[in-house]
Amino acid sequence: MKIQKYSIPTSNGNMTLLHLPIPGVTTLVRVIVEAGSLEERKDEHGLAHFLEHMAFKGTIRYNYEQLIQRMTRIGSPNAYTSEERTVYTLDSIPEFVDQAVDVLSDVLFNSTYPEVEFEKEKQVIVQEWQTSEDNPMAYYFNHAVPVICNEHATIGDRESILSHDLEKLRKFKADNYFAENIAFAIVGETTTPIEKLIGIIQANYSQLKPFRALQRKSSLKSPKIDRQVVSLKHTSKQAFLGMWWPWYTAAERFNKKNVSSLVISALGGGMHSLLFNELREKRGLCYSCGLYDVSNDTTATMLGHVMLDEKNLELAERTIIETLTKARNEGVDSELLETTRADFLISNAYALDSKKSLSRSFVDRWFERSTYTDATVIRTMEDAKETADLFTQQTVKDHIDYLLQSGYHSIVMTKEED
Repeated sequence: MKIQKYSIPTSNGNMTLLHLPIPGVTTLVRVIVEAGSLEERKDEHGLAHFLEHMAFKGTIRYNYEQLIQRMTRIGSPNAYTSEERTVYTLDSIPEFVDQAVDVLSDVLFNSTYPEVEFEKEKQVIVQEWQTSEDNPMAYYFNHAVPVICNEHATIGDRESILSHDLEKLRKFKADNYFAENIAFAIVGETTTPIEKLIGIIQANYSQLKPFRALQRKSSLKSPKIDRQVVSLKHTSKQAFLGMWWPWYTAAERFNKKNVSSLVISALGGGMHSLLFNELREKRGLCYSCGLYDVSNDTTATMLGHVMLDEKNLELAERTIIETLTKARNEGVDSELLETTRADFLISNAYALDSKKSLSRSFVDRWFERSTYTDATVIRTMEDAKETADLFTQQTVKDHIDYLLQSGYHSIVMTKEED
């Protein structure tokens, strides 16, 4: 299975149209703009996300109410912003793909950004930010990531959100949205010929600046071997232990056939994993724990986390290090290897059977993947089986040794004083 790639010529460079023709009764239409919070200067924090919100507030053709009604009649609209990209989506059906492409390209190129809507949306985004601040896990990530990376929360913070104005919003779009970093994508079947879809996009196109290479304004701060300890405070009664290790970049994981994902699974990726059994089943220290790859295009980090009673923080951290050290020295149970391989294959089967999963893993990451591989290629079950066969005792030992040799940041969140 391959992604079909087409060029969309414009007066200032070529955009891309991607088609992954998976059979079925639904079709997902997407616009991927390879510009997210990593493009933001200090005085722009949160603008990529703000721009995503404002895209649906009206275009030259439709006011807000008309636009939402128009989109909802042909599908389910949504969008998201990450560090690397902004993605606008409209989940529809094959018969409506031309209409979905029309309205999404109108949103992308011809949004009007009414000032009255802009001022209201400030308050909406402040409330979204407050929701994450009130959630212990979201709060932890929002405040831990700046310690680990030269980054900031994608949403910004209250001060930055309220400081923005329309001039800054328009300038951010003009400075970061180019033909060469925009891709339209059709995931599923379409009854409209590709040539006609390209014509619809070109008809809605409005002038963008000539392309320039984006300058990512963030990069990884490698965790220090001296184990830097950072303390956060929250109203939550439960403490949060986070151990942040250097990990492999997307390109490095690809070159290793993604076998590192099986290592994470075996060590801390579910109920079958070593850390789940040591921390929860054997010691009863926590409800939630695990290992997660939290890397993006410019960072390569893995997080080991436990949510537990504050009095058990040191015991949990010691248990994690002892468990990893023992696995490096002695290996892991052969049953765990087989279970992890089977779990990996089943997870891949589900992912390959899901248009949403394929969209997030392959289509949305088109520009990133194009830097280190043929991005038209979608992984198959044969690829997954090849990766599973590479997962051995030695693989586990080598990955753990990489972690233990690297050192980590320990970022702990405990209850603030009453």
